[in-house]
Amino acid sequence: MKILSIDGGGVRGIIPARILQEIEDRTGRHSAELFDAISGTSTGGMITLALAKADKEGDPALSAKDVLDIYLHRSKEIFAGQTVCWKMQTGCGLWGSKYNRSNFDKMLEEVFGKALLSQTVCPVFVPIYSLENYKPFISGTFFAKSNKVNDFYLKDIAGATSAALTLFPPKVFKSPNDSVTYKGVDGGIYANNPSLIGISGAYLMQPSLALDSIELVSLGTGELKRGTEKEENGAKKSIDIEDIVEDVMDNDGVIGWLQGRDIIGSMMDADSVIAEAAMKAMLKQGNHFRFQVDLPDSLKNMDDCSDQTISGLLTLAENFIAENTHAIDELCTKLLG
Repeated sequence: MKILSIDGGGVRGIIPARILQEIEDRTGRHSAELFDAISGTSTGGMITLALAKADKEGDPALSAKDVLDIYLHRSKEIFAGQTVCWKMQTGCGLWGSKYNRSNFDKMLEEVFGKALLSQTVCPVFVPIYSLENYKPFISGTFFAKSNKVNDFYLKDIAGATSAALTLFPPKVFKSPNDSVTYKGVDGGIYANNPSLIGISGAYLMQPSLALDSIELVSLGTGELKRGTEKEENGAKKSIDIEDIVEDVMDNDGVIGWLQGRDIIGSMMDADSVIAEAAMKAMLKQGNHFRFQVDLPDSLKNMDDCSDQTISGLLTLAENFIAENTHAIDELCTKLLG
């Protein structure tokens, strides 16, 4: 079984979208035709749902290029809504989300319309965190077809899994066949790298599936490059694990963390590292492709939609493709095999 997994990362979704465009171009096949299931978190969840949306004939409605174009040309619509009134109401993000949802939800309505999870062209699994019971909540085609109560609009699931903490308010929604109201936020707080979600979903679909038969393609949205040296008494010294622990301990407490570290980013980075290690240990050698780029500090912000940042992210993806063309060819051959 071939599984695609796409990390979260806001506007940095440009990176996996461009890589997927390259894969589609080289294979001549749509992503939903190349993979038996797709899992995605946050911005990766939005990409997942867009790729799996069906047109009126039941074929994929959007190519990876179409999805990339949304990021390149409409990201500024997503991360908008900072009116003077909103800034005053939220204290510029101190006691409320940085952006309101109006423009974001309008864009999702235009992209997904009334499409439902049960109608996707391939099975999808998208993690959300529920604020109704403070528990992880996995949405997906399998669950939608098993029970109509779980058959949500794609636009609502995309809006919930992409509701990054501190950036957007929670997404409040309900399924068309249910009166229960849900309140969801970014699934990246527990599964920013949703590889394990995808594999778990595969076993739900095929309980007798052999682990050795699973082929996983995992796409990141950029990993922050961390320095390997620091200045100490005017001399350079290698950074080791003790230095990292000391750095964390120096920033304990609310003020220390707010000043010294990106709390949410640190949580998501840790999840991605653990998930990646688990995949390497679990899967058969040669059945796991992880594509990740080194991210400079200037491109780390998930909501930076400046022309310079968007161009920089696209350039990162282009450079990665050029430097890893043989690995991508190998993957494409495997996907078509």
